[in-house]
Amino acid sequence: MADGLLILLVLLNVYVVGLILLHRAGKLRGPGLELAGPLLLVKTEHGKQLIDRVSRPKRFWKAYGDIGVVLTWIAGVLVIAVLLLNIYLLITQPAVAKRAVTPPETLLVIPGVNPIIPIWYGIFALAIALIVHEGAHGVLARAHGIKVKSLGLLMLVVPIGAFVEPDDAELERAPTRAKNRVFAAGVMTNLVVAFLTVLCVTGMWGAAQPAAHGMGVTSIVPMGNGQGAEAAGLQPGSVMTAIDGVPIYTFDDFNTTLNQHHALDTVQVTVWRDGATSTKSVQLADKYLYYQQHDRASNNEDYRGKGFMGVSTLPGPVIQSLRDAQADPLRNGLLGFLFFISLPLQGFPLQSLSPLPQSFEHFYAVQGALGALPLPLFWMLVNAFYWIFWLNLMVGTFNALPLGFLDGGQMFKASVKGVLRRRAGISRDRLVVEKPELSKQVIVRGVDTATQVKLDRVDKLVRRTTLTVGLVIVGLILVPIIGPRLL
Repeated sequence: MADGLLILLVLLNVYVVGLILLHRAGKLRGPGLELAGPLLLVKTEHGKQLIDRVSRPKRFWKAYGDIGVVLTWIAGVLVIAVLLLNIYLLITQPAVAKRAVTPPETLLVIPGVNPIIPIWYGIFALAIALIVHEGAHGVLARAHGIKVKSLGLLMLVVPIGAFVEPDDAELERAPTRAKNRVFAAGVMTNLVVAFLTVLCVTGMWGAAQPAAHGMGVTSIVPMGNGQGAEAAGLQPGSVMTAIDGVPIYTFDDFNTTLNQHHALDTVQVTVWRDGATSTKSVQLADKYLYYQQHDRASNNEDYRGKGFMGVSTLPGPVIQSLRDAQADPLRNGLLGFLFFISLPLQGFPLQSLSPLPQSFEHFYAVQGALGALPLPLFWMLVNAFYWIFWLNLMVGTFNALPLGFLDGGQMFKASVKGVLRRRAGISRDRLVVEKPELSKQVIVRGVDTATQVKLDRVDKLVRRTTLTVGLVIVGLILVPIIGPRLL
C-alpha cells in the first residue's frame, strides 16, 4: 500500500507540473477551461435547461431546502460528536486507539485510492453522489431566481468532482435563508438518495435466506500433499452440513466432531453448493505438522496427531446474522445501523467488489419475485445499491461540517454574517453588491461611510469566527489520525 501511495503521489506531481506548463503555454485558456490550483475545471452550459425545468415547483423546492438546512445542521453536529468521541477514546484508551489507527488513504472517498472502496462500484456510486449533490445546488438556486452560469467537472488526473456555478453576485444579494437553502441542497439530496438506496438494499436482502443449515466454507488452505479439503475438491462458497452424518452448524459442532478423529483419518463431509448436495471424502492432515511448517508461532503440543481439514469457515449463526444485519439494519438500534455502515471496514477481503466476499454470496438463496433474477445480476444490484448508499452518506455528512469550502462551512459563514449584520443594523438595502468584469471576487460595500465602517467591522469578525471554527474542525479531524502514531 505504501508503494501504491508513492506511485500515486509521483503521478499527481507529474500531472500538476504538466498542467501548469500547458497553462503557461496558453493551451488551457479556452472558454470552457479554468485552472484552480492543481484542479482543472471543465465547464459547460449543457444541463442548464434541465435544471430550470426541474426547479419549477418553487414552493416544493423551498420547503425541501428548509428541511435540508435543518438536516445539514444536525448532520454537522453528529459528525463533530463522532470526531470528539475519537479524541476521547485516544485520551482514555491510547492502546486501543493505536491498534485501530486509520491509514490516511482510507479518509479519501476516492475509488482506487481508498482501499475499502471497490474501483468500478465506487466510480459509479461516487459519480451519482456528486451529480445529485451539485445538481441540487443548481435546482435550489433557480428556485430562488438565481442564475446558474455553468456546470462542469473537477479534474485531478481523473474526474474527482462536479460543480454547478450559481451567479455569485446574485447569490450574495439573496437573503440568508435563501443562501442556506442553496448550500444545504447538496447534503439534503445525498441523504435522500442514501435513504432510498438503503431501502433497496434491505428489500433485496429480505428476499435472501441462508441456503443451507451448516458451516460456510470461506477459503481453502493449500496443502499440496493430497490431504485436506483442497485434495477432496471442496470450494469456497460451499456449505458443510454434516461430518460422518453428524450435523454441524456452529464452531463447537465442527470442532467437537473433528476432534474425535486423528491425522490421516478419512471423514465423509456432506456439502451443499448451488442447490446440489454431495459427499466429499477428506483425508485429515496432521494439525501439528501443518502449523510447524506454516505458522510455528501458533503451534501447540496439543495439536500433535489431531486431524486438520484445512478450511476457513463461517458458522451458520453468523451467516444468518449477516443477512439479518442487512435486511433490517435497525434490528439492533443504532449499533445495528453502525454495523451496517461499517461492513466495508469489517476486514472482509473485497473479492467481489462488494461489502462481502464473493464466496459469501453462495451461502444465500434468493426467494420470491427477486428469485427470478439471474444470481450474478441480483448480487450486482445489491452491491451497487449498497455503495450508492454508502458514498452518498459519506459525501453528505462530510459536507455538513462547518468547514471553509464545504456546504456546512458556507452555511455557517452565511448564518454568522447574517446575524452580525442584523445586530449591527445593516439592512440589505444599505449594501451594494458588485463584481467587476475582470475580477473573480464579489465586492460588497456600504452605500455610505457609516454603513461601510459597520460592514468592515462585521466582515472582520466573520473572518475570525469562521477561521477559528475551521481550524478547530481540522484539528478534530487530524488528531485521531496523527495522535496514535505519536504514542
